[in-house]
Amino acid sequence: MKKLLVMFTACAFAAIGLVVWVLGNSTHRGPWELAFSLVLLLLICSIAIMGVRKLRARRADEPTEDELSKVMMMEASSHAYYVSIYLWFALMLANSRLHLGSESLIGVGISGMALAFLASWIWAKTVARHDD
Repeated sequence: MKKLLVMFTACAFAAIGLVVWVLGNSTHRGPWELAFSLVLLLLICSIAIMGVRKLRARRADEPTEDELSKVMMMEASSHAYYVSIYLWFALMLANSRLHLGSESLIGVGISGMALAFLASWIWAKTVARHDD
C-alpha cells in the first residue's frame, strides 16, 4: 500500500506542478516548452493508469505483482536502460549543434528516459512473448 501511496502522491505533485507552471507563465511558449509539457502530461497519465490497475487488483484481493509482471518489468527496464544510453549519446552529439542549456539538456534526457521506459513497458505488456 505504501508504493501505491507514493505513486499517487508523486502523480498528484507532478500534475499540480504542471498546472501551476502552465497557468503561472502566461508568456509565449516555444515548441520545446509545449513538447515538454505534453511529455509530462503523458507520463502523469501513464503513472495514474498503472496506479489504478494496482489499486483495482488490490481491492479484488489479487496480487499486485506476480511472477509474470515482475519478469515483464525487468525486461522493460533492461530495454529502457539500453535505449537511454543511446539517447544520452545522441543528446550529447545534438548538443554540439543545438547549444541547449544544461537545464534543458538534463530535462530532455530525463524525459526521454521516462518515455523510453514507458514505450518498453507498453511493448513488454502487449507485444513481447513471456512463455519461457
